[in-house]
Amino acid sequence: AARLPPQPVLPSAATMKLTPAHPLTRVVLLVLDGVGTGPGDAFDAVHLARTPNLDRLAAQSVVWRNAYAISSYTGRAIGPLFTGRYPTECPRDGAHFTRYLPSNVFLAERLRDRGYQCFGAASHFYFRPSYGLAQAMDPWDLSAEPSGGTQETQAADHRVADRALAMLRDPQRTSGRFFLWTHFFDPHKQYVDHPELPLFGRGERARYDREVMFTDVQVGRLLDALDALPPAVRDRTMVLVTADHGEAFGEHGMAWHGVELWDELVRVPMLLRVPGITPRTVTVRRSQIDLMPTLLELLRIPAPAPDAADALSGVSLSGDLLGAEAPARPVYIELPEGPFNSLRRSVIDGDWKLTERGVGRFELYNLANDPGERTNLAATDPESLRRLRDVMESVRGGLHVVRAVER
Repeated sequence: AARLPPQPVLPSAATMKLTPAHPLTRVVLLVLDGVGTGPGDAFDAVHLARTPNLDRLAAQSVVWRNAYAISSYTGRAIGPLFTGRYPTECPRDGAHFTRYLPSNVFLAERLRDRGYQCFGAASHFYFRPSYGLAQAMDPWDLSAEPSGGTQETQAADHRVADRALAMLRDPQRTSGRFFLWTHFFDPHKQYVDHPELPLFGRGERARYDREVMFTDVQVGRLLDALDALPPAVRDRTMVLVTADHGEAFGEHGMAWHGVELWDELVRVPMLLRVPGITPRTVTVRRSQIDLMPTLLELLRIPAPAPDAADALSGVSLSGDLLGAEAPARPVYIELPEGPFNSLRRSVIDGDWKLTERGVGRFELYNLANDPGERTNLAATDPESLRRLRDVMESVRGGLHVVRAVER
């Protein structure tokens, strides 16, 4: 199928009202593992009390209220987030903990080649260099990783924040161009109790809310440290917060994540604080696939040509940053088949969402009328079904798909 041509959401960064004396030369990326924004989730009124620091940052940022992850599982989401390509476009193996091959070009590699110091911290074994996600990160501090088989039953985000703060406060690292990636894993199941924090209710969801609040406290520590940096550094630093996927708590009869593409699993926070850009809220549906070209444009780093081997699959969201009338584009989400999941694909066009749950089995939902995806309209609205299938095939027809290699 013919590819839908990318529709730019610009004006170009060259026309942006950034202070010429303070070009953007620093990037701080905070990834919150398993923190979604599906119906009744993070950033909705019922849960605002748990994220006061993220709310503070949101008030200073451009916030995409309907942002979507690229997949619903860390192993299929983080690599694509950093390459700006969909999971099936990334050279990789087919393991559950997907290994990304050196032929992928990660954001840190692009920045390193432009003279950036790239460093960060995480606490999960999946972020060890052998899995390929930390290409060009040096130092990449995993010393907060719990030991003795307690990977998901011991809090670690405070130690991750400690490592990131030490790097951030080192003038040798931050006086010039830098990229800091901090991955906060604690909101991921299993949930560790934090009795020092408010109780949000009973059961798994309440424990999860406490975990999110605990991580929010660590985010606040980093934000305070960023605000305390010298103006020459602070005024050139953008801060991006997002998540790799959401989490289910009984919706659609499931818990956990990584096997389906319901909105509670793939709607995620996405907010970007840019010095010189007016805070605003964007309600049009957007995808994380557009973050890589957006960051490159803000940093005035040319994106690869559309026909290059490392071409990006998204477009810049700088029009959203400027408050321009930016057209909607289809949001494509995919979960390649793995050892513990079947193939899933979704496309969202306007308020319509089509999901392929297994080859040739389609479900159709109108998210404006049915945000919880309860009423499948595939059998009762064949015209919309046909249109959304055409949209999905148009997007897929433009992908540069590569097969997963044998491990």
